[in-house]
Amino acid sequence: SKIRGDFIMDWIKERRNDTALFNLIRGSHLFHEMSEKEIADCLDCSCARIEGFVRNDTIFSENDIPAGLMILISGSVAMGRHSSDGKRNITSVINTPGDVFGYGQLFLSGNQQGFFATALKHTEVLVMPRNFLAGTCEKNCPHHNKLISNMFELMAHKALNLDSRLEIIASGSLRRRIAKFLLINSNLDNKEALSMSRQEMSDYLNTTRPSLSRELMKMQKEGLIDASGKTIQ
Repeated sequence: SKIRGDFIMDWIKERRNDTALFNLIRGSHLFHEMSEKEIADCLDCSCARIEGFVRNDTIFSENDIPAGLMILISGSVAMGRHSSDGKRNITSVINTPGDVFGYGQLFLSGNQQGFFATALKHTEVLVMPRNFLAGTCEKNCPHHNKLISNMFELMAHKALNLDSRLEIIASGSLRRRIAKFLLINSNLDNKEALSMSRQEMSDYLNTTRPSLSRELMKMQKEGLIDASGKTIQ
């Protein structure tokens, strides 16, 4: 599946003038409050690499041993796991450039991923190897320390997101799950611009697509929601 795997400094030199691209990396929470030089030093020292995938490629499987933390450069990634009966359950969709994923089991020695990640379309991912994140180097570089501190914050946010999904799944009926999902994700205008397709949303809510569509139609007829395209109010 890998279509490119260059050392990151070569990549930075090739695309140094691409301000939008470097701002994308700098905008990732992993590099919060870090300068361009500090980011470049982290990427260089860690021997980070770029990997590319096409639609339906497996980025990693549930049985893979975690090798590194991943940052979405472009494209979209579905994450989830398979139940004992083989049903695919989507737990999240990563489609915002700069988002970080694949680190849940990174520091549990010998542990498998426990989740799969699949490219939903042509996708580029920046991979930072595990050993760089496991602790600071002998030089105790400030930028390395800051990167690890940012990573801990990411893990805390991940725990909160998992709590939210558990709250949704434990809500009971499908209608209650849909309502909780919309309430948690809606903005100040009570609108939810869905980043998921209906199939991905049904997987996330642990139901089938036809059941989800029927329930959304019922809720719309009853005046509870107004669904238009990928936006639900």
